[in-house]
Amino acid sequence: MASEPLLARRAHPGQVNTNLLMQTELVVVPPSAISNSSNSPASQHGSPTQSVEIIGAAGLSTGSSLQASPEPLELSHERDLEDVDMYATPFQLPEPITVKQQTDQVISHLFPAHKHRFSESDYPQELQHDHPKIFWDRSAKKSVYIDDIKEIRTAEDIRQYRLAAGLPESVEPRFFTLICKTDKQDRIIHLIADTDDAFQQWVQALETFSRHRQVFATSLMSFNDKAVRTYWEMEMDRQLGKARSPRDEHVDFAAVERVCRSLHIHIPTDQLRRAFDTAKGRPASTDDLPSTQISTSRLDFDEFLKLVRVMKAREEIRTVYQTHTKDVETGMTKEEFLQFLRHVQQENVDDDLGFWENVFARLARKGRPRETEKQATGSEERMTMSEAAFSSFLASDHNAVIFKEPQEYILDRPMNEYYISSSHNTYLLGRQVASTSTHEGYISALLRGCRCVEIDCWDGQENPHEPDVMHGHSFTSRISFLEVIKTINKYAFVKSRFPLWISLEVRCSPLTQINMAKIMSDIFGDKLVRTPLDPSSDRLPSPSELMERILIKVKKSDESLRNFDRPGRRRGNSMPSPYQRALTMDNVPVPTPSSPLLSPSPASRSNRQINTITEGIVHEPISSSPSECDSEIEGGVVVKRPASKIHPVLGELGVYCMGIHFDGFDSLDAKRFNHIFSFKEKTFSEKNQTPAGKRALYRHNMRHLMRVYPNAGRISSSNFDPLIYWKRGVQMAALNWQTFDIGMQLNQAMFDGGTAMSGYVLKPVEGREIQVMPNLTPDECIGKRPRKKVSFEIDIVSAQQLMRPWTLGEKRTLDPYVEVEVFMADDKRNKADAAAYAAAQQTQLKQRTKIVRENGFNPVFSHTCRFDVTTKYPDLIFVRWSVKVADKGYNDKSAPLATYTAKLSSLKQGYRTIPLLNNHGERFLFSTLFCRIKKGPVTDIMVSYQDAPKNGSKLKNIGRTVFPQTATSPKSSMDSGRTT
Repeated sequence: MASEPLLARRAHPGQVNTNLLMQTELVVVPPSAISNSSNSPASQHGSPTQSVEIIGAAGLSTGSSLQASPEPLELSHERDLEDVDMYATPFQLPEPITVKQQTDQVISHLFPAHKHRFSESDYPQELQHDHPKIFWDRSAKKSVYIDDIKEIRTAEDIRQYRLAAGLPESVEPRFFTLICKTDKQDRIIHLIADTDDAFQQWVQALETFSRHRQVFATSLMSFNDKAVRTYWEMEMDRQLGKARSPRDEHVDFAAVERVCRSLHIHIPTDQLRRAFDTAKGRPASTDDLPSTQISTSRLDFDEFLKLVRVMKAREEIRTVYQTHTKDVETGMTKEEFLQFLRHVQQENVDDDLGFWENVFARLARKGRPRETEKQATGSEERMTMSEAAFSSFLASDHNAVIFKEPQEYILDRPMNEYYISSSHNTYLLGRQVASTSTHEGYISALLRGCRCVEIDCWDGQENPHEPDVMHGHSFTSRISFLEVIKTINKYAFVKSRFPLWISLEVRCSPLTQINMAKIMSDIFGDKLVRTPLDPSSDRLPSPSELMERILIKVKKSDESLRNFDRPGRRRGNSMPSPYQRALTMDNVPVPTPSSPLLSPSPASRSNRQINTITEGIVHEPISSSPSECDSEIEGGVVVKRPASKIHPVLGELGVYCMGIHFDGFDSLDAKRFNHIFSFKEKTFSEKNQTPAGKRALYRHNMRHLMRVYPNAGRISSSNFDPLIYWKRGVQMAALNWQTFDIGMQLNQAMFDGGTAMSGYVLKPVEGREIQVMPNLTPDECIGKRPRKKVSFEIDIVSAQQLMRPWTLGEKRTLDPYVEVEVFMADDKRNKADAAAYAAAQQTQLKQRTKIVRENGFNPVFSHTCRFDVTTKYPDLIFVRWSVKVADKGYNDKSAPLATYTAKLSSLKQGYRTIPLLNNHGERFLFSTLFCRIKKGPVTDIMVSYQDAPKNGSKLKNIGRTVFPQTATSPKSSMDSGRTT
């Protein structure tokens, strides 16, 4: 099995570490070997209560039942072991790693200084599949299981670790890192090989062996016959040794129970006994059998395989199969399959008929017995799909619960018309007060589709003019700005090719800022946007116009700093910002709004004319007063902050994202199309109190960019509810990606499925232009407001192979139930002044199934959840599935065992297999839910509200804003008559 590039080995976005708390302590193994231990836990097979010795740094809290998949699971019948021969020629193991005496005293303390080589006999003669591990201690106490290796990092990805440890650059070609999981927390192991060849051999060996076992585990947990045979052989080797007779190969009921526990098959004993009896060919009930006969019953391999098939059978899928198959004995025909896709799954089959015909043909062939497969050659039209093949389809990627990302698509609206997947304090992987700064945060966020990352820049500790990245005024550590930029450059467009924004929080001296600009220019090269695409245009470009380009968000520069020396350049010779002058436009004047919120200072209430259609640029000299984008409002009054000190060399890079100080939405700078306001959530909340304030925010965000980030008081790096900001049109709701709470779950769902996987989601039309209702007059709207009626159903059919949490007591049974909750942008449940309404809404928006006792393997719920919601924002409805474990009854206070969140508009209809994630956002490899989803049409309605004004004349005045005439209504930023 050929090794793949290391980048391909990296876990996918849903499986990337999100909470590694690095303590840069390096561990290097001395002479290493692959060993087989009979009492070690396999990744998904071992006991979740067992643990491995922690070495050095540690981090992510997780259950040992997790195994990050290196690639999406395909059809279970296709993901068998055909490509991996379990009994192939012996694997060529690499040379052992040795450790030489270190000269650095600190490293000498961390690294064992002894040197030893194992003889050839210390290595296994062939690959074994029974819990292989690497160890660096003859007693095998210091070790790591290969199944626990989540990622292998090399080269620049781990350069920061080398620098932090003070290791010389000469070791980098031989330096690699294992990111491993254990029962309760992850650990980072850094290794140095003796030679370049040894490095390549070890990395290839670990890559290949890890993926080899991954395929094996996937096949085994899907009960592939070949994998079951291999597992049987391993069990017999363990129990009887190599020298054994086939007549001795059998297992008793106790052994079957033990095997089921190791495979996370958690079912009641009586249910397992019935399956055991069925495999033995006895009646389902054993009540009449003597106890001695029950206890001495044993299964040979054929009977064991029959037991596995009995356990594998899913009655709920059999019902669906029989409903849509005319002749069950013959099998489902191609036409029946296509009709099922059209009418039940609501797939657009005819748009890609060839694709679906190929899916059917592959499934039909896979479902045939091998002895009949050859006879079927040339008879494609007569092929039918078996129940097992149909079951495989329902669990495959071809039947995903959300829409797939198209291979090619265009996002051609201006940037301000999109929600953008954004991160706050991206360099942190823990608490924002005392966490460790690391480039891992950038790798994780970028591989999960983030399109706006943040860098907090400070003067270097050793060299003041070499920038560092850290969280200021806290106990967080520092990392090199240069290494962060290199990491971003490498991973910027791995997940998405659409433009990446870098939000700079600059806290360093002008000379350091000049170095920052040079570093970004040198590393990013032509990817960095330094000048506007079209200097004559007064609108933001579209994402598709900036494919694989990097944009800088930085505060407006201070021209007084231009005389600072720039290395290698004469004073005063830098290019001025392309937007430091007013642009000439044809103006359509309207009076400036008189709201104190819109005009907070007398200076901003000038007699100038503002064009609200084209966001008209006025013909007045640009104020040279410094500005700052981290705006503050205290007690309703704008507080002037110290002047911004951004050097023009750095400020010029803010071509399309110039941060400005908030002086009201009608200020001169606020009319520049390339400005951005950046508010912390408290400041935004203060601005979002009054109806006038809400309208001002909404109108501003139709045309211009805004970023909102969490309050500094969130010391645990928790997240706000992004729905609050999305419904006001905020493009960049920046979250702490290291915390997978409900806020982050909603964000992940927002940018998942279809074109949303680009990291850009087009706002609904209401968020891009004021809606005109020509058939209604203001008088007709008294006491009414337009809303959308949305109805949908979710049938919770069953769950599969739920992981037993390691915190669950040994004697506790797994008693699961499923909770389905709906989140909306106009949710009233969190509002204290709407308690009565919130209680009723809580009942409607959260529903749950019955509790299924003692069954975490295949519990059947058969529960329908019906939702009828009225909302102003139908595109901002989210559904969250939570699998919970009951105590004596429903347990509302306990954390869920697993969750999955999706945007309603991204969900596909019909019978779907839903993946489940743990509380760190990592996907369980085998745990799933099986549901049926039905969505009704979205209808327009008018609803009453109690606080409608009694005076109709007031509504008429408001009507000029809510229902403006076409001539004065700001249309979309592309259709508003702007220069293009």
